[in-house]
Amino acid sequence: MQPDTKSHPLNNLSLKIIALVFGYTLWTTMSEHNKVQIALQAPLSFYNQAGLELEGPESVLVTVSGGRDSLYQLTRDLAVHIDAYNLHEGSNTIALLEKDLLLPEEIKLVHCNPKTITVHAKKHA
Repeated sequence: MQPDTKSHPLNNLSLKIIALVFGYTLWTTMSEHNKVQIALQAPLSFYNQAGLELEGPESVLVTVSGGRDSLYQLTRDLAVHIDAYNLHEGSNTIALLEKDLLLPEEIKLVHCNPKTITVHAKKHA
């Protein structure tokens, strides 16, 4: 005589599959909206530099905070955009601000290292 295995609720394969799908969906939904911080090297990009040759750091280390999905999209496009229009010949000290990163509304700048950079400018010959 064989024991009746179909009557036990834990042996139901469809119930196990539904529980697995439900658990994965719940985990995905909850993990996407978690606030996380990530540190990235952001390249420096100068615009309005007509007639100037600039020497300075290539990148800075920035720490940003936001949702996982937003940060994933940001990592490909992050750069510090600096207007070089008001730079003069010689040494220029520039404070790096959150607005220079052009961050989406849901992402916040936590820290920038260094906070200021020195750029040397000279006119093209």
